[in-house]
Amino acid sequence: MQIKPLCFYCLHKLWVVLALCLVLLATVVSVLRLALPYADSYKQQFEQVLSQQLGAKVSIGQLSAGWQRTGPALLLQNLSIQASEARPLSIKQTSIQLDFWQTLLSRTLKAESFELKGARYELDADKLFALPNAGSGPDLTLPALEQLFFRQLKAFSLSDSELVLVSSEHPAQILQIRHLDWRNAGDRHQGRGELAIVGVTSNTINFILDFQGADLQQAQGQLYLESADLDVLPWFAQYIPHSSRLQKATVNFRAWADISAGQFSRLQLELADNSLHWQRAGQQHSVRLGPGQLLWTPVDGGWQLLSTALTLADLDDSWPGLQLQLSRDGADYLATLQDFPLAALEPLAQLLAEDHQLLQAILAHQPTGYLRKLQSRFNREQWQLTGLIEQLSSRAVADIPGVQALDVRLAATAEQIWIGISGEQQQLSWDGLFNDNWDYDQLQLQLLARQTTSGWRIQVPMLQLQMADFQFAAQASLLLAEQPELSLLAQLTGLDAAKAQQYYPQRYMPARTRDYLSSAIEAGQVQQATVLWHGAFADYPFSAADGHFQVYAGISDSTLRFAADWPALTELQAELWFDNAAMLIEGQQGYLGLLPLTDPVTAHIPDLRHAEQLDIRLDTELDSSALTELMLESSLHDSLGKTLQHLGLAGPVRGELLLEISLTEPSVVASGVAELQAVQANIQAPAMQLNALNGRVHFRNEQLRGEGLTFDYLGLPVQASFNGAMAADGYQLAMNWQGQAPAASLNTLLALEQSELLRGAADWQLQLALVLPEQGFSYQASLEADLGLMALALPVPYQKPLGQAGKLYLLANGNAEQSYLALNYPQLLDFQAQLSHQTGRFERAQLVLGDSTANLSQPDFSIEVKLAQAELVPWFELLQPMLSSRSESSLLPPLQRVRGRIETVQLPQQLALTNTVFELTNDSKGWQLQLNGAELASRWQFSHAWQTDGIQVQLDYLHLPLADKAATTQETAVAMAEPEAELAAQSWLTEMVPLRLSCNDCSVGPYRFGKVALQAAGTGQNWQLTELISDYKGNRFVLQGDWQPDADLGRSQFSGNFSSPNLGALLTEYELTTAISGSRSELEFQLGWQGAPQQFRLKSLQGQVKFALGEGSLTEVSDQGARLFSIFSLNSLLRKLRLDFRDVFAKGFFYNRMTGNLSLDQGVAQTSDFLIDGVPGNMQLQGYADLVKRQIDYQVSFSPKVTSSLPVIIAWMVNPATGLAALALDEVFQSAEVISRINFTVTGSFDKPVVTEVNRHSTEVPVPVRIAQPENRQDDSRQPLL
Repeated sequence: MQIKPLCFYCLHKLWVVLALCLVLLATVVSVLRLALPYADSYKQQFEQVLSQQLGAKVSIGQLSAGWQRTGPALLLQNLSIQASEARPLSIKQTSIQLDFWQTLLSRTLKAESFELKGARYELDADKLFALPNAGSGPDLTLPALEQLFFRQLKAFSLSDSELVLVSSEHPAQILQIRHLDWRNAGDRHQGRGELAIVGVTSNTINFILDFQGADLQQAQGQLYLESADLDVLPWFAQYIPHSSRLQKATVNFRAWADISAGQFSRLQLELADNSLHWQRAGQQHSVRLGPGQLLWTPVDGGWQLLSTALTLADLDDSWPGLQLQLSRDGADYLATLQDFPLAALEPLAQLLAEDHQLLQAILAHQPTGYLRKLQSRFNREQWQLTGLIEQLSSRAVADIPGVQALDVRLAATAEQIWIGISGEQQQLSWDGLFNDNWDYDQLQLQLLARQTTSGWRIQVPMLQLQMADFQFAAQASLLLAEQPELSLLAQLTGLDAAKAQQYYPQRYMPARTRDYLSSAIEAGQVQQATVLWHGAFADYPFSAADGHFQVYAGISDSTLRFAADWPALTELQAELWFDNAAMLIEGQQGYLGLLPLTDPVTAHIPDLRHAEQLDIRLDTELDSSALTELMLESSLHDSLGKTLQHLGLAGPVRGELLLEISLTEPSVVASGVAELQAVQANIQAPAMQLNALNGRVHFRNEQLRGEGLTFDYLGLPVQASFNGAMAADGYQLAMNWQGQAPAASLNTLLALEQSELLRGAADWQLQLALVLPEQGFSYQASLEADLGLMALALPVPYQKPLGQAGKLYLLANGNAEQSYLALNYPQLLDFQAQLSHQTGRFERAQLVLGDSTANLSQPDFSIEVKLAQAELVPWFELLQPMLSSRSESSLLPPLQRVRGRIETVQLPQQLALTNTVFELTNDSKGWQLQLNGAELASRWQFSHAWQTDGIQVQLDYLHLPLADKAATTQETAVAMAEPEAELAAQSWLTEMVPLRLSCNDCSVGPYRFGKVALQAAGTGQNWQLTELISDYKGNRFVLQGDWQPDADLGRSQFSGNFSSPNLGALLTEYELTTAISGSRSELEFQLGWQGAPQQFRLKSLQGQVKFALGEGSLTEVSDQGARLFSIFSLNSLLRKLRLDFRDVFAKGFFYNRMTGNLSLDQGVAQTSDFLIDGVPGNMQLQGYADLVKRQIDYQVSFSPKVTSSLPVIIAWMVNPATGLAALALDEVFQSAEVISRINFTVTGSFDKPVVTEVNRHSTEVPVPVRIAQPENRQDDSRQPLL
C-alpha cells in the first residue's frame, strides 16, 4: 500500500520537475527566439567559439539567425576558415539548422542540417594521388573541418561549390560541385552529387563517394563516376582553339576509384560511346571512341595508366585495337600508344586542319597504316620519343610522293629527330611530278633532323631505291631556314634511257624540253648518273656563283632521235650533263643513221628555263656515202640529200654539222661545212666518176656552195665549183669544171698501149646545170676540148700534129629515165646515143667515121664508115678489146649493121686491100659479113650462138700481093734477133670459139697453098687444133695438136707430117732455093714447147723429127738460098770438099738417099744417125746444134766410094719448119793411092761455122780409065721413104 502512494508521490514530483523544465525551456526558447535576430551582434563571440572548436581562424562576413521548426537556424555569409599552413576554405553562404536538444545535451553545437553554398576549397592533387608508401597519409583538410563534416554532422549538402585541384606540375583544375548530399553514419561516409569540370564540360558528372574510416587518413572506400552525354566542348575550346567549328562533343563513361588510407589506390574507367560532331563544307562529320576501359594504378615510384583495346570510328570506318599506356616513375613519365590507325587522323585532322597549316599538309597526304607503338619518355627537363609505324601509306601531294606499306621507325629528342623508312615490292605515286608511278623492289631511307641556330637541318645519311628500271642512292642535307638550302649527292645506275621520260620532273622541266627529250631519247642504258646540288632553292640557277647544280650521266647503246625528219643517233656512247640551267649531251661514239661517229657529237641547251632551241654539233671524219644516206633521210633530202645522191660520193669527209632545232615550233636549221678528203664521186647523169675529190662544201639548209674543188676525172686533174639553191621547178645545181688533160693521162684513160699515140695536152671546160625536182632529175651539160696543144698519132685520117687547131665537142642532156649524148670531131667523127638510166645501157647509138652526121633514126647500134684510107694493124690494136670481149653487159645496144667503104686497107708486111666494101647484117640465121675487094671475095657467117656454134669462113680466093722480098726477109731476121718479151698465160684460148675456114685458092705473093682447110676450137679445158691441111700440087702438109693450160704458161703439143713428090721443084717455085733438085721427101714430127701456139720459143722446144729424102742432088748450097741448111753447116763442108776436090764436085753432089733422126730438148737438136748415101761417097754426121745460142758442134766423116770414081752429092732435108737439109761429099781419087776416109769437125755459130780437117785415111786402088757415071738405079718413087 505504501508503495502506491510512494509511486504517485514520485510521479507527482516528476511532473513538477518536468513542468518546471518545460517552463524553463519555454523561457529559454522564447529568449532565444527573441535574441536570434540580433545574432550578428554576437558575430565575434561566434567566430571565437568556432575558432576554438575548429582549431583554425574563422572569419564570418555576416551572421544572421532565426528559429525554424524545432530549433534555431544560422545563416553565415562569406565564411572563411584559414589554418596556419593549410589552404583556406571559403563559403559564400552557410545555412545551419541546429539540433537544439543535442546541442543542449552535448553542450556543443549539433546541427540537424548543414547546407553550404558557394564553397571553394583548394586541394593538393599531388598529395591526393601520392604514392601509398609516401607516408602515413596525406593531410588534405583541416582537422576541424574533418571533425565537423565527417563526425559531428550526420549530413550536409553542398551546392554551387568549387574544389580546386592544385598541382605543382600542372595548372589548377576546378571541379564545380553542382550538388552534393553527404551522410555520415558512424565510420561510414557517403556522398552523392553532381560535378562539372570547369573549362572541360558544360554539364555534370554524377558521382558517389563511399568510404569508411574514423578519419580521412584511414578512409577505405570507393569513388564512382558516371556521365551521360557529357559535353566537353569547353575543353576543346580551351585547349584546342582550332576546334571552334565543333558542334558537339560528348563523353559517356563510368569510373570506379578505390580509396585506401585516404588515397586513390586504383581507378578504372569504362568508356561508352564518346563522340565528336562537326560540319564542314556542308557535310556532317563525326568521330567516336569506345567502348573500352582505362585502368590507373599506383606502382613503386609512381603510377601507371593502362587501357584495353579501344575502337575509333567515323561515319564510314572503324579502327579497333587502339591501346594507351601512361606511367610515371618519380619525375619521369612514359607514354605509350599502340595499334593506332593512322587513317583515324583524317577525321580528327579535318576538324582541326582548316586553320592549322601543318595539319592541313598532313591531312592532304591522307596517311593510312598503323602506329604499332609510339612511346614517349619525358620530364621537366627533357623528353624522347620512339615509334614504329607499319603499312604506312599516303597520297602524293605536290612534290612529296605517295607511299604504300612502308615500315617507319622514328626516334626524337628535343635536340634531334631520326626517322628510318623501309619498304619492299611497293610503289611510289606522284601528284603530277612524274608521268607515272614508280614500282620499286626496295626502299631504304634515313632522316636525321637537328635544330641549329639557323633553323632545322634535315640530313639524309642514306637513301637507297632499287627499281626494275634503275638503282638510286643519295645523301643529302636540307636546312629549313628562311631560304631553305639543300646539299645533295646522288647516284643512279642501270636506267633504260627509253624510260627516262617517266622520270622527268613535270613541274620543273619546261614542257617543250620535256616533250622533246621524251620523243628524242628512244633507247640507251644509263650506266651511272651522279646528281650534285649545293645551294638555296631560291638562288637557282646560281647565276651569282652562290651554288651549284650538276648532273652527270654516262649513257651507252643509246638512240637519240633529235629531229623527226632526221635519222637517229644510234649505238651512242654519250655523257649527259646538266650544269645549273644548262644541258649538254656529248656523244663519244655511235652512228648517225648509218654514219659512224669517230669524234664527239654534242647537244646543248644553254638555259632549260627558257629553252627555245637545241644545238647539236658534229665535227668528225665520216664516210661520204654514209653522209649521203644521212642527208637523204634528213630534212635536207630534197636539197643537199639529192645533190649528194646525184654526186654519188664515196670516201672520207671531214664534216662540221650544226643542227639548230627549235623547241617552240617544228623547224630545224642545218648548216655546216664538209671538207672533202680525196673522196670518189659517181655522178648519175651524165654518168661520170670523179676520183680524189678535195675541197669544201658549205651548206645552210637548201643553200649549197662548193669552192676550191679539185678531183681526178678519168685520170685527169680538174678544178671545179658549184652553187645550189631551191627553185620553183626543183633544186638547181650549177657546176663549172675546167682542167687540162695531159697526153699520158689520156693514154691511160683510153688504155692505149702505145704511149706515142697522144702527145701534149688538151684544155677543156664543162658546164653542168642540174635540176632535182621532187621526183627524178634533169640536166644539161656541154664540154669543149681544145686540141691545139695535142698531137694525135692515131690511125689515118685521125692523126694531128702538135699546134694544129682542133676542137672536140660533147653535148648531153637528159633526165632520170634517159640521156642524149652527141660527140663531134668536125669532119672526121660524129657519135650520137640515147642512154637508158634504168638499164645503164645505150638504147640507140650511131657512129659515123668520116665527114658525115650521125642520127638516131634507127634502133640499136649502127656504124657507118666512109674513109679513103685505113691501116689494119693500128685499127685492130684500137678495136681488139671490143672485138675480143664477150661481155653481155656492154653499154652499147646490139649491133644491128656495119657498112662502109674504104679505098685502101693497108695490111701488115706491106700488103694491101683496095676498093674494099663491106656490110655486116643480121638475119634469122645470124650475122652475115660480105667482105669483098680487088684481092679477095669472102663470106663470113656468125650464128646467133656463135660462141658455141663458131664462125664459118668461106674464101673464094685470097690473093695477097707480097711486098719486096728482101725487105720482108730483113724484117724477119730483125724480129728473130730481138729479145723475147715477157709472156703471159693465154687462158682465153680455152674459150676460143670454134673456127672453120676453107679457102679454094690461097696465096701470098709467090707462095701458093692451094686449098686450105682449118678447124680449131677451145673446149673449156684446153685448145685443140683438129686439123690444118694444105694441098697444093701433091705437096701436102697436115698438122694437129692442142694447148693444155697449167699453173704457168701451159704447153703446146703438135704432131704432123709433110710429103712432097718433088721437093726441089716446090722450093724453086717458092723462090726459096735452087740448090736442091728433085728429091721426093717425107717428114714426121712431134714437137712441143712451153706456152701457147703463138708463143713458140726455141729454148723450150722439145720433140722428135724423122726425115727421109729420096734421090736428088745438091747443085749449090748458099746462105742466099735459105737458112734451113745452116743447122748442119753443109755449105761449109761442101766448100771445103770443093776446094780440095774441085774436079769431083764441080757439077754438084748427087745422092741416093738422105735419112736421120733429130731429138730436140730445150732448143738443142741432137743427132747420131745422120747419113747421106752419096754417089761420090758416104757422109756420116753426129753432134748437136743449139738453136737458141745458134752454136754447132759436129763430127763428120766422109768416105769416098772408090768404085764410083765419081763425086756424089747427097741431100737431106730434116724439117720443113726449120728447113733442115744435108750435104755430103764423096771421096776424090788422085793417083793410085786414094783417100779412104776424111774426118772433119764443124764448130762455131750458124753464121760463121768453122770446118777443121782432123785427119785423112788413104788406101791404094787401081785408077779407073774414065770417071764413073751415076749408076742406073731402079725407080723407087713409089716406095715409102720412112
